[in-house]
Amino acid sequence: MPLPALNAYIAATTEALGVLLLTLGLGVRLISIPLIITMIVAIKTVHWGNGFEAGNNGFEIPLYYIVMLFTLVIYGGGKFSLDYFIG
Repeated sequence: MPLPALNAYIAATTEALGVLLLTLGLGVRLISIPLIITMIVAIKTVHWGNGFEAGNNGFEIPLYYIVMLFTLVIYGGGKFSLDYFIG
């Protein structure tokens, strides 16, 4: 992987910002897309070789995150999000 330190900082920043924005319900659809990309990269670089099972550090949990984030991309944050109150 090229520039591993830079990629680690980008992934960590995306995940930290993602947690904050998803918790607030602000920009839910927008932040879900980079988080999906981060999970795909995590599966490809770390989890794929270990198989599916979470007990073996497989890609089960990141796959669940992708499904959940894809649902947020489609439906948004819901009635109790800041996006709903702003809109």
